[in-house]
Amino acid sequence: MLGIKKRDTKQVFKAIAHQQGVSVSEVKERIQSTIDEMYYSDDPDVQAEFSSYFGKQLLKMMGEIGLAILPILACVILFKCILMKDNKKNILKMLIGLAYTYVGLVVFLTGAHIGFMPVANMLGEIIGSRNIRWILIPLGMLMGFFVVMAEPAVSVLNKQVEELTSGAISRKTMLFSLAIGVAISVGLSMSRVIFDYSIWYILVPGYAIAIGLMFFVPKIFTAIAFDSGGVASGPMTATFLLPLASGACMAIYESSPNYATKMLQNGFGVVALVAMTPLIVIQIVGLVYKIKTKIMARSIVLELEPIIEFDIDYQEMEEKANE
Repeated sequence: MLGIKKRDTKQVFKAIAHQQGVSVSEVKERIQSTIDEMYYSDDPDVQAEFSSYFGKQLLKMMGEIGLAILPILACVILFKCILMKDNKKNILKMLIGLAYTYVGLVVFLTGAHIGFMPVANMLGEIIGSRNIRWILIPLGMLMGFFVVMAEPAVSVLNKQVEELTSGAISRKTMLFSLAIGVAISVGLSMSRVIFDYSIWYILVPGYAIAIGLMFFVPKIFTAIAFDSGGVASGPMTATFLLPLASGACMAIYESSPNYATKMLQNGFGVVALVAMTPLIVIQIVGLVYKIKTKIMARSIVLELEPIIEFDIDYQEMEEKANE
């Protein structure tokens, strides 16, 4: 299991104690008291402030998502009720599904804005400000691996791919391939944050490899790969991985004279890399699938070859006997 080692934690506490001119035990007590105050505060002002902030975010998300779903609702009413004149049962199912979608998106995005984004940003700042910033690469890869598994669009795509290919491309194969691809992309993004190099060094060769694979991979895998790039860079990626990179950039380049430039150059680009790596990984899966299919077909031919030769010899014997 990946995590910060005990000796690294001690070094962080020592650095904070040295900076503030206090003992390590006092630093630990202050951190613990701050956590307790945040989580177990009975102060009505603190609770009222949190409730007000939560309520404002909830109302904001309800309005924004309502406006986003309204055109879909209009299309459903237009096609289902007026043009197709579908029965009431199917229309009711569609409306219930839209209601579930609306509630789910409101709850998810409210939680993401209140919880996910601040926590990811703070985590990036804490790690980026310490001498253990290298841990951003494996930690980002680990988070990327699991975040893509929680993407709603990924689950929908994997189900459709399995159904359309009659199980030839399973959900598990698609899910693990996407998870590995996203983990690699997040690791590369974190390396950019730490080592400060241009995103072009990844995007240009990455898309060149993806385009090159198109000539050797079955067409169905190419189509799936390009769709996978879109679904992998969904709301989970944008609400957690992007703030993580931004927070790390804020801490690493805080004292840099080109702070704003560094933030724009290295803090963004995570979603672009997340959208790129599935194009390569899924097509590599298609290439392996193509090779395995050829090997399997060749083995079947070799097994049937003696039978085919026997049939040919038998036909020749019959022809000679008839002559």
